[in-house]
Amino acid sequence: MAHTEETDPAGLDALLAEYGRAQDAFADRGGWEREARTGEVLAVFGLGGVAPAHPVGRLSSGQRARLALAELVLAQPSALLLDEPTNHLDDRATDWLTDWLSGYRGPCVIASHDRCLLGGAVTAIVDLDGPRGSAVRHGGGYHDYLAERRAARARWEREYTRWREETDRVRERLHRAGAAGDRGGLMRDRDKMGYDHAGGGAQAAIARRTRAARLHLQRLLEHPVPRPPEPLRFRPPATAAAPDDAAAPAEQPGRTRPPLLSARGIGLADVLRGVDLDLREGDRAVVVGPNGSGKSTLLRVLAGVLPAHRGTVTLRDGAWVGYLPQETVYEDGHRTLLEVYAQRRALDHESAHAELGRFGLFRRGDLAVPVDRLSTGQRRRLGIAELFAARPDLLLLDEPTNHLSLPLVEQLQEAIEEFTGPIVLVTHDRALRERYADNVLELTDGRLRRPG
Repeated sequence: MAHTEETDPAGLDALLAEYGRAQDAFADRGGWEREARTGEVLAVFGLGGVAPAHPVGRLSSGQRARLALAELVLAQPSALLLDEPTNHLDDRATDWLTDWLSGYRGPCVIASHDRCLLGGAVTAIVDLDGPRGSAVRHGGGYHDYLAERRAARARWEREYTRWREETDRVRERLHRAGAAGDRGGLMRDRDKMGYDHAGGGAQAAIARRTRAARLHLQRLLEHPVPRPPEPLRFRPPATAAAPDDAAAPAEQPGRTRPPLLSARGIGLADVLRGVDLDLREGDRAVVVGPNGSGKSTLLRVLAGVLPAHRGTVTLRDGAWVGYLPQETVYEDGHRTLLEVYAQRRALDHESAHAELGRFGLFRRGDLAVPVDRLSTGQRRRLGIAELFAARPDLLLLDEPTNHLSLPLVEQLQEAIEEFTGPIVLVTHDRALRERYADNVLELTDGRLRRPG
């Protein structure tokens, strides 16, 4: 007779419950599709060709950053904290991540300067560079944030205009009251008693109005509305000739003016191998290419900072090149921001202070800080200030939006839009590249050509 072991119902229920939880956890992590999902995510982040046994320590920094992001996506955590997640991602991976984040159900905090990501994935923006260093929360997406910023700027301008007009009116009242007090009243012959009575009353009224106006002016001056900084705009070059300048050569029908800058057969070691480029007024060129392809080197050669080994760069007589490198080196960094700016602009300190104040790029206390102690973003703004003050005819911009706040990036893009001279851009800013998608030039194998 076979022996049958009696089953414990309570133990079976606990076992089934544990099995159910394990099955749910397995399904939450992708279940039987996890392996395929892992391959898809690794491929999207450019890691599909890396052997599974490849040591992580031998991956590049960009590969390790993409691997960490892939791990987060596959783990599907309950909440996410992402610090510049699109760094080291190509356009395909950025699009994929934006779509994935827009469908992510948990709370997510992203620190990012990627305007395409912000425009497609976020539901609120916290600006850490608000008034007086405060943090300001803006509801909605990136475009809502920009609309709120524009509305706030318009309110500021109206408040400043009202304050200035009111201050001018009160000063005018004081001026009129003073003039009336000086004139007093002329005493008529044989009417001294009437004069004393009426004249005294008039003087008392003038005194009351004067006191009221002075108090009003004092309150206005104690609570001033600061003048909004001017929007960043490139001013016409100081050397630009007037349209009716008789000295300017007349343009003949069917002919255009010679290029403002012309590069022919530019070669430099194995980096540049016969680059040709003509730049005329209104031209826009966005130079793209893999890291190390020589994009920054090309800009340095065009700017005259680095001599080419072969070829020529010809600049139109009197033209001024505005060059913004990725990083500006300040050899006299022990000196203050104001001192360095004044020296580089050949200005006295008062004029340099006024010029920097017009741009609104720095707080008053920043001007006394040694350049070596400025943040990367502050040094970047110093380079931006020099660029806008120089009134260039041509712009060579190497990653111009790096280390800038989003409002400043938008201002810079608007200034670029309005600039009438030629511009060469090297940038990883996707929004900026997409704006000039028809003007892309690819630098590969040391040569500059249209993609495709």
